[in-house]
Amino acid sequence: MNEKILNIDFQKQLILFLSADLSGSTLYKYKMDITHWIKLLHNFYTNFVKEFKNFFENKTKLEKVKGNFEVNKIDVWKILGDEIIFKTAIVDINSIPVLIESFKRIVELYNKKSSSGS
Repeated sequence: MNEKILNIDFQKQLILFLSADLSGSTLYKYKMDITHWIKLLHNFYTNFVKEFKNFFENKTKLEKVKGNFEVNKIDVWKILGDEIIFKTAIVDINSIPVLIESFKRIVELYNKKSSSGS
């Protein structure tokens, strides 16, 4: 549904935001040398985003093939310090549990990988 305000068309949407950050990062930042800190942040920004998007795309392709629901793509909306905020428009209410479960799963996998040092 669109709404016109000041001759501008606005489309009403339901938007889901998902956020991930490095827990305890302030403490880590002061304990490690700067090159290690930069490497850690770079790894988080690139690998976490890539892994989440890949997992999400594979999961939603499977759901689409099953005919369960349609899903928009999910993108990084903002990066604030050590926090990554993802954004997606909800096109089917049934996609919300899959979106959240995919995100939760990647956070768990990323944490496991990070704690094992790989």
